Amino acid sequence: MPASTSPTLTQEHHNHTIIMNAASSNIALPAPSSVLDGTTYTLINTHATNTKALNRNYRLIGGGTSSTLPNSTSITIQRFGSDWVQLR
Repeated sequence: MPASTSPTLTQEHHNHTIIMNAASSNIALPAPSSVLDGTTYTLINTHATNTKALNRNYRLIGGGTSSTLPNSTSITIQRFGSDWVQLR
């Protein structure tokens, strides 16, 4: 799903890849309780300089949480219980 605007994800978008390439786009993740356990999203920020904001925190692999996606990076997150958890 290319996203030049700010997409709002739902259960209907489970297991999707979202590519963020516009300077002003951000990502609206659903509440973990509103999607099935195991739902995954791969988020790709292809913008060279802009960090993307997410409306919800996700647990980082190394500990802690984040609600951003740095420029030129990608992550895969999965709903696990009441959280979004980074898989890679």
